[in-house]
Order: sequence, then C-alpha cells, then structure tokens
Amino acid sequence: MSYLEKIIIKGFKKFTHYDVQFNKDMNVLIGENEAGKSTIIEAIDLVLNQKFMSLMDSNNEQLFNLTNIDKFRSNPVKENLPEIDIELFLNLDSEPPIVKQNFLGVHYSGGERVQENKTGINFQYKFDKEFDNEFDNLDFSENQTIPLELYKFEWLTFQGGSYKKQKNPLKALIIDNSSQRTDLYGSYAKQIFESKIETNVRRTISYSLKQHMDSFVEKQSENLTLGNQSIGIDSKKTSISRVIDIKENNISLQNMGKGKENIVKTEVALQVSSNLVLVEEPENHLSHSNTRKLIEMIKQGVNNSQMIISTHNPLVISRLNLRKTIWISDKNAISLEKIDEKVADFFAKADNLTLLEFILSNKVILVEGATEYIYIPEFYRKTFSKSIDESGIHVISMSGIKYKNYVEIAKQISKKMLVITDNDGNQERIDNICTSNKKFEEDNQEIFIKCDTSVDNFTFEVSFYKENEDKLINFKKDSKVTLEYKEKSLDSKALAYMLKNKTESAIEICNDIKLSDEIVVPKYIKEGLEWLEK
Repeated sequence: MSYLEKIIIKGFKKFTHYDVQFNKDMNVLIGENEAGKSTIIEAIDLVLNQKFMSLMDSNNEQLFNLTNIDKFRSNPVKENLPEIDIELFLNLDSEPPIVKQNFLGVHYSGGERVQENKTGINFQYKFDKEFDNEFDNLDFSENQTIPLELYKFEWLTFQGGSYKKQKNPLKALIIDNSSQRTDLYGSYAKQIFESKIETNVRRTISYSLKQHMDSFVEKQSENLTLGNQSIGIDSKKTSISRVIDIKENNISLQNMGKGKENIVKTEVALQVSSNLVLVEEPENHLSHSNTRKLIEMIKQGVNNSQMIISTHNPLVISRLNLRKTIWISDKNAISLEKIDEKVADFFAKADNLTLLEFILSNKVILVEGATEYIYIPEFYRKTFSKSIDESGIHVISMSGIKYKNYVEIAKQISKKMLVITDNDGNQERIDNICTSNKKFEEDNQEIFIKCDTSVDNFTFEVSFYKENEDKLINFKKDSKVTLEYKEKSLDSKALAYMLKNKTESAIEICNDIKLSDEIVVPKYIKEGLEWLEK
C-alpha cells in the first residue's frame, strides 16, 4: 500500500517551517484550538488534489504566514516576498516501477545537495521571476500590498516534472465534517442502490419508473401545453439513481442532522478505494454512542487505508491507540509512538469521559476511579458473555466527584444508573446506601448503589482479593512491597501490592489472559450488573 511518510510546510498559514512524520496506518492529530491540525490536512489536500483558489483572488494573502507577511511589509523588497512551499514525501514501493519513477528525484529541500533520490510532490506559491521589471516599478512607499498578480503556483514531482491530480498515486479523499456537500446523500443513495440491488432488478425498477413518468406526461398533456410549446420531462433526469433516497424508519437520511451526515460521509469514504483518507473531527455533532460506532468503523477501515484524523475528543484518541497519536505543538510535531505500551493500554481502557457523555448515554455505571473502570468491562463480559459496548452501557470514573452529584442529574433526566462504590469500613455508610436504594425504588427512580456489605471489605481491592484469594495467592509474591497499609498489617503481598499500586495491578491482572479468565466477579458488583441488565 502506498502511503504518506512526511510533510514539510513552509510559509503556509500559521507555519513558518513545520514537518510531520506519519505512521503508515493510523494517525490521530491532537492539539489546542488553532494549533494547526486542520492546516496540515488542508496542506495535504492542497498538494495531492490541487485544491487552490484563483491566483487573482486577493484573499490568497491570508494563506501566507503572518510572520513572513510582516517581514515583507517592514522591508518590501523582492527577497522578502512571502511564499508557500509544501513537500509531501511518499512511499510508493508498492506501485509499479514506472509510477514510482515519475515521483523519484532530488527536487526537494536539500535533495540536490545530498543527491539522495526521494519520492514525492512539491507545491509552491511564489513570486514569478518573469515579472522582475513589473515588481521594480511598483511603489510600496504608502501601501505594502503583496503583488499577487505577479505570483505563480506550480506542482512538481521530486523528479522535476509537472504533477496533475489525475496522477495522484495515493487516491486521497478528505472528509470535512465542518462542511456539507450538496449531493452527499444523492451519491450515497446511488452507491447503496447500485451495490445492494441486483442488476436485473435495477433495470426492472428503472423501466417501471420511466413508464410511470410517460404515463404521467400523457395524462397531464392538456395541462402542460403552452400554445405551440409544452412542458415535458427531461429524460436525463428520469434515471432511478437520480431520484432515489435512503430512509431509516421512514425518515430520510437528509433529515437526520449533521451527526448522521458525519457517519454517512465516513462510511462512503471507507467504501471507496482510497490509499489515504483525511478526516476532520470525526466526532463533530455525534453523541457518545455514535462516536464509538464511528471509531469502530474507522478502525476497520484502516486495514485498507492510511488515515489522518484531527480531533478534540479524548475518546477518539484513546480508542484509536494513543501510540498512533501525533501532538501538534507550537514548536514541532511530537509522535507518541514511543510511549510505553502499558501506558497506552491504560488510556485505551480508561478514556477520559465527561458529563456530556453521562447525559447522552443509555445506561451508566459510575465507579470510584481508574481501577474499577479498568475491571468493570471484564466483569461485564464474564457475567453476560458479551462486551459492555455492545449493550450500550458507558462506564464513567468519578475521579473524585461525589456520585451524589450524578444521582441528582440522573433523577432529573430519568437515567438508569448503577453506582459501584466503597463502604470505607463504615457500617453507617452501608446502612445509608441501603436506605437510599429503598427510596429510589419507592420513587420509581432507576438508580442503584452497590457496595460490599461487610465492613471488613472496606475497599474494592479487598473485596476483589478475598473473592479470588486462591487465584491471586502467587500474584507479586516476590515483590518487595511491605505489608503495612494505612496503619493496618496485611497478611498478603498480593493484597498489599494491589492496594498500593491500584492502577498498575489492575492493568497487569486484566492483561494476564490466564488470570483474567479465572477471576471471579465480586458478589456486590455482579448483583449490580444483573440489576442494570434487567
């Protein structure tokens, strides 16, 4: 598969000089607002698909880097004229030699000096030296306007030849969820019609439509006659593929909002044969559950394409693998590919959820912190033999926020919610939780709070260990961890390690296939899950 290895951007919008190295499969661009994520995608699209405005458009000045513009205005000489230079370095090893040869050469930054052949495309928007005399006659004493009329733009391969988008070796496609294509749904309907309906059936339907159209014109001929002229039907527009629509539950996709449009755009893009798919904010206008669906769609599509995605959503980042993330900072692009796999695994299991996701979720499980958040999906799978995502249940770590705050919101919006919490070794807390549950039931509130009913099992780790003591007896037996914990003396290194290294132990146990298959779900958590599943 051909793919984009690197981009070097000079003088384009916020970038004076910036380069980004890409993974051959998934790339998730993150950064603050206005960091330049969209500019990078725009630059790639500009070079590969030759997306550029007319040279005579004065708005082109806004494409130049402001620092370079200021440099010219402070000293309006030819050498200070701002320009844009973008280089795409491509890996075309999978292409036929004749295709690769067209892009292979030394016409890139420093290429002629080092004489090392690279494959790629170079775009330039700069002053055309053929207009030297015209520039010399310009008066910049009062107005330092950039003379765009004297500029030229060109696309060249690293071989030095002209590049046309018809020769695009990556078959790049961009999905911009900030804009709407006029014929998006028409194209989608046509694609579905032609791919899902048998050819002979399509012919029959099309012929039947034309018959009905002819019959309509014939019956309405008197009403459609205008003297020597008459109103007819354009035969080019009577094709079934031009008038069909896609509906779900008798509602047109066009009337389902921007969120549905995003899903359709992505689905269509992944069905089209493209080596490179560029996606702007895939989560835009989507609920939390639909974002998950879109992520799964993207993860499957990446098997056949290189993907470059810009996002603000932590769920997108974590689920698409933190190690595929590229941080677009002010100074340089920082790849997170070298982050420890266990760290990436943690973030994949413990993505940062927010109150918005709580409100939009179907069912919710609130847990104390990251440890329970890591375990709960495994407990759910063991209890019901299916994933928690399949059931539309979202687990949210309270991260220090008292669950009572969530309870109040759940009451107002009738949210079915399970709270898994510690009893803190306090019998009064256990009794209060029992009283609250009775009150919820009397008020027909679908809220259930569960904790271990034994004061000895003061926290989750103790309950979990006691339920699985025979399986965990050898866990961390050679650890140097001490047996003292909060003025208590423990009799197990496994439990001591679990209490002192909560997140690390959770990841290790869940990643141990044999151990994770043997562990038993603590009784109070299992009861809570069974209530939620009713």
